[in-house]
Amino acid sequence: MKWLRTLVLASAAALPVLAPVVNPSPVQAQQPHGHHFVVRYRSGPDQSWQVYGSYQHRHHAHEVCERLRARGYDAHIHETHR
Repeated sequence: MKWLRTLVLASAAALPVLAPVVNPSPVQAQQPHGHHFVVRYRSGPDQSWQVYGSYQHRHHAHEVCERLRARGYDAHIHETHR
């Protein structure tokens, strides 16, 4: 029965961690379905733009964009509708 107690306590401890996954934040709930945010980057103005990745949430794309800029790349977010 000790394993049952451990399981119950571990489950209760995980609830605050899992709550954001189960209940989207107000920003996530307002995101229209079918929108994707594509991060594009290039190493300089004479280079062509490359796709770094596609994200469902604007804030994730923004974080990636900022990291690329911190590394010296030109970067921007392009919103697409699917």
